[in-house]
Amino acid sequence: MRQRTYFVAGATGRQGGALARQLLARGQRVRAYTRSPGGPVARQLERLGAEICPGGIEEPVPLERAMRGCDGAFAMATFTEGGVDAEIRCGRALIDAARRARVPHLVYSSMAGADRETGVPHIDSKGEVERYLGRAGVPSTIVAPVFFMENWLAILPGAVVRGALGYPLPPGRVLQMVAVEDLAAFVRTVLERPAEFVHRRLEIAGEELPMTGVAAALGAAVRRRLDYLPIPLHAVWARSEQLGRLCAWLDSAGPRVDVARLRARHREVAWTSLELWARRQDWSGLAPPAPAASASPRRVVPAAAAEGASGGWMLRPS
Repeated sequence: MRQRTYFVAGATGRQGGALARQLLARGQRVRAYTRSPGGPVARQLERLGAEICPGGIEEPVPLERAMRGCDGAFAMATFTEGGVDAEIRCGRALIDAARRARVPHLVYSSMAGADRETGVPHIDSKGEVERYLGRAGVPSTIVAPVFFMENWLAILPGAVVRGALGYPLPPGRVLQMVAVEDLAAFVRTVLERPAEFVHRRLEIAGEELPMTGVAAALGAAVRRRLDYLPIPLHAVWARSEQLGRLCAWLDSAGPRVDVARLRARHREVAWTSLELWARRQDWSGLAPPAPAASASPRRVVPAAAAEGASGGWMLRPS
């Protein structure tokens, strides 16, 4: 395979970092664009052979310079730092820079469901960026992941303390998930085979389990019993309207990925199960097992559980 050069936005975050490492392992050149060029992740990428390109998403000069001459680019924006308006601005800035730099193929990471009107601000904002990309005239592919398995890293420790996994979905509701490394492997494939994927929108999920199955898989990985106790939706709404809208959408509509078909068509991706993903994580810092159950039943405190779930649908890029 001919060596190519790829621009990666948010290269010190989970998505961008995973993609950058996989591209470098394949012998490709990577321009790692980051606001934290002196941080440990950037230094690690530099040791692996990446070219570190410092700059912010809303800085047009360094952004365009980093993209110019690349064979392809990966971009994403997030609402977690500046809200949905900032996310839309950053998404547009990335697309504009790709157009000015004449990038031959832009892969944009969005969110499953963003092509529909959901009523959830941080999903609909991604839909607005997708529509802007469609008008921009940049050869592109949209990848739209579902819930990241890595979000359980923040939620599981509290669940272990309580002895129960709480989330604002009914026990039988199926949650579609994907590991960040699997998403990165899919994006890498899209970048390396642009003719096959250009002008397409692809929703990405590698696993789907009912919430009781999620609790069982996570509990088995940490060798603890974890019951599943759903958080009442009204308690989530009381805590956060945005989170309430998200959970209501997940329960009533949610993503609709044909997981079996996707896995069959793209066998080049490992498609990690939640059980395998959880076994691979370092849980050594978890609290000791909860004491034996007393006369009072275990319960999930809605406010605390809602805080854990609030970032559950989107990972920070840096």
